[in-house]
Amino acid sequence: MDAIPLVRVRYADSFAEQLNRLGAPTERLLNQVNLSEEALTFRDGFMPVSQLWRLTTLAARYTGLWEMGLHAGLTPLAEHSQFGHNLLFAPTLYQAMTMFCAMAPSELTNAQFRVERRGALAWFCGGPVEGSEEEIRQVELYRVGMIVQVIQWAAGDQWQPSELQLQSPDAAHLQNLELFEDVPVRPGCSEPAVGMSLSLLKLPLNQPGDGVETADVLVARPEWDFKRSITEIVTTHVRGRQGTIRDVARTLDMSVRTLQRRLSEHGLVFSELVDQTRVESAKALLQESELPIGAIAAEVGYSEPTHFSRAFKRITGNSPGAYRRQLRTASWA
Repeated sequence: MDAIPLVRVRYADSFAEQLNRLGAPTERLLNQVNLSEEALTFRDGFMPVSQLWRLTTLAARYTGLWEMGLHAGLTPLAEHSQFGHNLLFAPTLYQAMTMFCAMAPSELTNAQFRVERRGALAWFCGGPVEGSEEEIRQVELYRVGMIVQVIQWAAGDQWQPSELQLQSPDAAHLQNLELFEDVPVRPGCSEPAVGMSLSLLKLPLNQPGDGVETADVLVARPEWDFKRSITEIVTTHVRGRQGTIRDVARTLDMSVRTLQRRLSEHGLVFSELVDQTRVESAKALLQESELPIGAIAAEVGYSEPTHFSRAFKRITGNSPGAYRRQLRTASWA
């Protein structure tokens, strides 16, 4: 099995915020796609793309807002993630757009954003969306919302696309949206894309105000395979208090037996993945907190401190106490 397409948890959080704003039973809806509110606090973690796509459709169905994806996509990027924050420091719109495309795979592992010229227009393309018709509608609107707000950083809040193309077979759900009023829309295309005047590309961005610090921009493209994908998924589940193999199998929409077979094919054991995730979390707590060992064991999900100590020593070669002493000795040196 190849790498599982993943997306950062924070994008699910933007849908949860919209649900909260509308007074929806957010926790119950999250549970329907096997996502916990605790997992949403692990914003930089990864979740399967298919799980987020299911949440988008569920949110739209429950609220009756077929433009739900657009509202979530317009969540301010500068507040939403370090990814969006970094874009604000690009000198021009074109550089912000190209940076967006370069950094996108660190947010969505199968991202295919790009910028291209067609005649008199520049197109900010979102890449094809795979899924059901309802999922495609919500996901493409989410991507369009993200793209539009980047352009508006330079062109102003009142800017509208010169043209819009959608992957969905119809555009009836956009008729009453002010953002796309009088905008030519082409449905049934190979991917969502936003067209704009070429002259906009040279515009400077409205830079953030005082007190906002720049950050290093990393655009490295990590190599993804099944082992790394499943490890990230397990990590998110453990952080979200959903660390059983049944939880992970349900998230991947497969049976426990199928998941066990896939793991075995790659030389992986589920319990070992869970222990590795818990130990990594414990290492951070041992370094950054004064919590007793027993409290750390409980915090990372072990019912017995002795089980925690055995797993920690097996993976790191040291007991939790020895590991903490080494850290303190090194900091004093």
